[in-house]
Amino acid sequence: EPIRPPRSSDVELFKDVCLAIARNFRRFLLDRESYPCVVRIRNYEVVRFPSHQGVIGPFSNGAPCYNAEKRRIATIEEYLAHPIKQAIRPRLDAARATLKSVNANLIDANIDSRCHDRMLMAALSMKAYAALLLLITGASPAELEQFDYEEAIEVEKSVVNKQFTAIKFRANGRKTRYVIGRKEGLPLLREYLALREWILDGRECEKLFFTFPQVSAFTSMRIFPRMSATNALKSFYDSVSGTYLDPSCPNITSRKIRKYKSNVHHSAGFSPEIVANSL
Repeated sequence: EPIRPPRSSDVELFKDVCLAIARNFRRFLLDRESYPCVVRIRNYEVVRFPSHQGVIGPFSNGAPCYNAEKRRIATIEEYLAHPIKQAIRPRLDAARATLKSVNANLIDANIDSRCHDRMLMAALSMKAYAALLLLITGASPAELEQFDYEEAIEVEKSVVNKQFTAIKFRANGRKTRYVIGRKEGLPLLREYLALREWILDGRECEKLFFTFPQVSAFTSMRIFPRMSATNALKSFYDSVSGTYLDPSCPNITSRKIRKYKSNVHHSAGFSPEIVANSL
């Protein structure tokens, strides 16, 4: 079944969400900001507290122990007045204990600059930058996985060369060049390299993107597996859909991106040869 190109509005929304997550999370981590983390996307905000149910925005309500509007833990009155709590009528002492625990968790997360939730944010930010590079270059996930760190440093330093090289499996193993562009791609690459350095914290990895499957085991890891880009970008979409991204927006996969770029180029009147080369 042929792939239908995504709508321009969906591509633009997905791009805006990726940009907001990549940049807001990166700044929050590198500047050691305090929770909650507020992500502004177009005309709405998503507020993140350090817990599994701590992401609150127009698509997700989060836990009743948070007051997202006031950027703080809920008071006992607010907590008990929440519709969920009204339905089950918790005991007062149990409610106080819950809020005390939530507040202690918030304090701990604000003290520990590499706490569990911050590392989850780092992983999500990395995937957002990977998604943005796919949008810009039109590379496949298999090609993105091959981008080398050393090559990224060369691109960052070079005034002329703004390209990545990866072996393209579909093209009989020949090397293919990807233009990231000085205006859009280069600033994103520089931002990501700073985030990457923060994540690795003195350790080394030859690939530009990598994976840390278990955040809990991250501090003891010395060798980082290559990112499985297809899985990483699928998990990224699953994480942001219904929280940061309107759940009606479909996943913009690399194949859809290529189809979208092809349609844009064809409708702009470029020859089939130029379209093929650009992809």
